[in-house]
Amino acid sequence: MKYKKALITATSIIVLISTIAVIITSLSHSGKRSSHCSSGGCFGCTGCSGNAISKTSVNSSYYIGRKDQLLKTLSEKEKMFRSVLSATASKSTIDQIVNETTSEFVKLVPQIPYIGGDKNPMTEDIEQAAMVLAFYKVESRYGKSVDDVGTTVVTAISQELLKYPKWVMRLNSAKYFTNSYIQEIRDQAAQSQKKSYSGNWISTYTQGNGKDFDYGYNYQQCAILCYYKEQGVPELTPYLCKLDFLYSDSMDEGLHRTTTLAQGGQYCDFKYKRVQNSVMDIITGLIISLSAITIIFLIVILIRFIYSKCKLKIFNK
Repeated sequence: MKYKKALITATSIIVLISTIAVIITSLSHSGKRSSHCSSGGCFGCTGCSGNAISKTSVNSSYYIGRKDQLLKTLSEKEKMFRSVLSATASKSTIDQIVNETTSEFVKLVPQIPYIGGDKNPMTEDIEQAAMVLAFYKVESRYGKSVDDVGTTVVTAISQELLKYPKWVMRLNSAKYFTNSYIQEIRDQAAQSQKKSYSGNWISTYTQGNGKDFDYGYNYQQCAILCYYKEQGVPELTPYLCKLDFLYSDSMDEGLHRTTTLAQGGQYCDFKYKRVQNSVMDIITGLIISLSAITIIFLIVILIRFIYSKCKLKIFNK
């Protein structure tokens, strides 16, 4: 009986720890973002600059091959928008909007700009930009303006971020201030200057001084804006610019930005300075320590339980 109760308790704790792990993992792969975007990658400009070709590259076979996965991601995003839409639309109308958005996105899949596929960590961003575009195309047929759609997107993301504990968000974002990640940003900026794919992001790395900011980068060209310009909706991008600050605030990334191409600037500048939060760091450390102790305790309990069962069988023989 003693071991039975211990086993039940141990199982409950394992479920709790697993839930926390799933939350952290989902944040690492959530719709914020791929590599650049997770540190607030630019979503706003007014055009394609530099020496890049005006038309973006297309590789329909790549995205067609990923259609099932993309539709699964779209379905998850649509769930986020439902709660926002429910304030002004009936369930039947929302269902219709969701169905039409899915159909619209299927049409867009072969036309999504190709910027390197799996080799480019920003591919996820352009895919999700296509999802927003599909949603806009449908909502516009229901009389909604760009402002209506942009506000819905921003509100939905904001509500989604509030579902996660602050310490989880801060813990997840710590990796964006590691030397390895900053080196990745530097390498990606250098690679972008080769302009291997027309309509891709083009950036330059900005060395941080450790005092005013830790690191930064400037975008001279934004793939999403190039794409949206071709689709005739460049005015949709400034709303996506707001997402950068939503993520930064929730993850203590300390984003400072003075201008974007969407505002008529020559580039989108990003500078990051990790927000100091000693209390939150202590709480996070305690949670991690308690989790580690709990795991060790569970292992000991399970070993003792297994040992007692084996010993009992031997004795009965």
